[in-house]
Order: sequence, then C-alpha cells, then structure tokens
Amino acid sequence: VNMASLAVAQLSARHFQASLSGLCKKNFYGKKNEINLEDLVEVMYAESGLSNEEALDHIRICEKLLLKAAKNNWDPTAVEEAATNIGFQQVLVDTFSRFWRSERTKVHEALQKSATWNPNFKQLSWRIDVKTASKNVSELNEPTAVFDLGTSAGHKNSNESEGKTLRFEMNREELGGILKQFKEIETQLASFK
Repeated sequence: VNMASLAVAQLSARHFQASLSGLCKKNFYGKKNEINLEDLVEVMYAESGLSNEEALDHIRICEKLLLKAAKNNWDPTAVEEAATNIGFQQVLVDTFSRFWRSERTKVHEALQKSATWNPNFKQLSWRIDVKTASKNVSELNEPTAVFDLGTSAGHKNSNESEGKTLRFEMNREELGGILKQFKEIETQLASFK
C-alpha cells in the first residue's frame, strides 16, 4: 500500500468504524461467510479516493492489525501506536483506538469461547441443609452440604445458549474425603513452584 495514499484518503471516521465493525464480525463473531472484504470496500470505501486495489490493501492492513491486537490482547494505546506506525491519518488512529476500547472485551470473550470446545466451569455455590425428615432415623438432624456447580457451553455446543447446573449433596464424611483430595492436589501444585 502506498502510505501517501493512506494519508490523503478521505475515508470518514464513520465509514472506517463501520469497516472495523464488519472486520470484527467476519473474524471474531461468526459471520465469516456473510462478510467479505470486497463488499466492505464497495460500501465503505466508495468515497475514500482510494482505488479498489488500494482500498483492499488498506482493509487487509486493518484486518491484520485487528487480528494482531486480538491475539496479543493489546490495550487501546498499543493499537493507537501500531496504527500510527503504519501511517494512518490521526482521525483514523483515534477512531481505531476508540473502536478497540469498546470492542476489546467482546473480542477477547469471542476468542475464548471459540477456543473452548467442551463445557467449562462457570461458578460454584453451596449451602448447608439439615435434614428434618428421612426414612432412616440416623440421618435426621445431620448437616448436608448442597453444591450447585454451574457450567457454560463450549464452542462445540454453541447452539446451547446457557450452560447447565449440576446439583449434588455431600454428608460430613464425603466432604472430608473431597477436602483431603483437594489438599493433595494443592500439595502437588505447590511442588511445581
């Protein structure tokens, strides 16, 4: 790309931001088959003063910059610095930085979800219940720990919008056995420091 043509191009901030949004949808939000670079150039770069080839080169540079920023989890300052080093106009640098500031977390979450194939741990909640009715008299007034283990769907199961919750109970002895196993795990992990 001719950097001089990037400096004099009349791409509006609004069109540039829309292009970045389209690139994010294409690369991170699952719209790869719905958005292509040629369509973005035709719609967003029509009044930029760049030839189609220069506009395609420009949008490819933006795409590479977005991918690199996402992969390295750059903060907006790093994006601003990289866009400046490439030779973008200051208005485009500012627009890119503002756009990244608002999209960074969503992009990170989308990348994380696409890299997670199986359901994964989301949260754990617990409470202590005391049994007041039971077939077996010896279980009466015995405290029981009730756990809710929440999971979220992985990428492979993306048709499931919500994860699942697994609920289980443990008596004092079962909980003691689990705590002992956690202590062993903690000891093993500490040995790797």
